[in-house]
Amino acid sequence: MIFLRFLVFALPQLLVFLLLGATFDLLGGRDQADSAVGVLIVLFFLNPVATAFLVVIETLTALEKRKNESPSHSFVMLGLAVFLLFQAITTNVVILMQVKLH
Repeated sequence: MIFLRFLVFALPQLLVFLLLGATFDLLGGRDQADSAVGVLIVLFFLNPVATAFLVVIETLTALEKRKNESPSHSFVMLGLAVFLLFQAITTNVVILMQVKLH
């Protein structure tokens, strides 16, 4: 579970860093580095899917912990997962806006 949380937290940052690297021509240019564009596309689709999966897992965990522990403590990680989902969707919207501009 800790690995999934770390992975979902790192995906939006990787996507942003790769996009910035491609924008500022740090990856050899988009026309010269086909693998960078492929990774960008994979991260673009993987980012919200993995984050939504984390939200589902955290919801199930929070509901299970709610029966055993205090309710306020069980929803902290769920709130973080929802925030990460919002960040992932916002990042993808910004990327789509940048693609439309070019």
